[in-house]
Amino acid sequence: MSKMTGAVEVKGKGGGVTLEYRGKSYAFDSKAPVKADYYFVSHAHVDHVYGGLKENLIASKETVVLARERGYSLPDPISLEEVELYDSSHIVGSKSILIDDKIFYTGDIALHARGFLKAPKLPKARILVIETTYGHPKYLFPNPAKVVEEVNKLISKMYEKGVPVALCGYPLGKAQMLSYLFSTWEPIYVQESIIRLNEVCRSFGIPIKSFTSYSEAKEKGLLEKRPWILLAPSYTLKSGMMKFLKKKYDVVTFYFSGWTLDRRFGNNGADYSFPLSDHCDYMDLVKVVKHVEPEKIFTVHGYANEFSIELKKMGYDAEPLTIKQTGLDEFYRSD
Repeated sequence: MSKMTGAVEVKGKGGGVTLEYRGKSYAFDSKAPVKADYYFVSHAHVDHVYGGLKENLIASKETVVLARERGYSLPDPISLEEVELYDSSHIVGSKSILIDDKIFYTGDIALHARGFLKAPKLPKARILVIETTYGHPKYLFPNPAKVVEEVNKLISKMYEKGVPVALCGYPLGKAQMLSYLFSTWEPIYVQESIIRLNEVCRSFGIPIKSFTSYSEAKEKGLLEKRPWILLAPSYTLKSGMMKFLKKKYDVVTFYFSGWTLDRRFGNNGADYSFPLSDHCDYMDLVKVVKHVEPEKIFTVHGYANEFSIELKKMGYDAEPLTIKQTGLDEFYRSD
């Protein structure tokens, strides 16, 4: 779908967004080949990266290194005079982009400061392209600090009983935050894919402790000395590994995602679930809009239609961009 705003054309294309402005074309977070002059990758989650880029990449150095660690071949990023990048507080290295002080694309964004991520600064812009993963009014997240407090109390109860706990979340983003937020507990063992990503983030100065890997702990018999904490990807919740740990060590599983507020996804097979998200909820998305003060708004991903309708009720000129997606489960996996 193509939308014209004065001399600006915005489209949903290649799983992302394309922009035509002043004779130049920009592709934002395209997952498929798209012809453009410049390509912006907001962060290194797989639903935002196309690994076939050869040149003219706009991204943070952290995003490029993390994407390469995950098997994507990305060129070194460039800088442009008309482009300014803003921290988006989604994951390590995530950025929003402002073009010519007029057009602001959020990429995935979160407003709450949490752990090592600070609350983002937002510019003013005439045109706003905003992600709406949780753009339905039913998504209202609790304060992250309160979630962490609740989790710590529950871990304490488990430790008093000698019960080990598995903290599960998306391996890039959520896992680093869990590594930081719950690092005071001992001992902590970490699944290998998270270990590698933690090491990359530590090289950027992110204050994540170095932990013993799960395989080493298993090999040395450290799992026999209970209780302990395991940091593992959310996809392991229904895996043979987790079934083994529950059967042999009575492991209790904790799952972290904003989607835990949705009955369709629920606990994802975990014993306990917590709505700790790396995105804005509905009210925070509204706050982004109010701060940016745009004349025109395009909503993308997730609940784009619903959020645009809510914005129209508030008097904004808003409309959704149609982007081919496999469904909300695509975003569920990456939160």
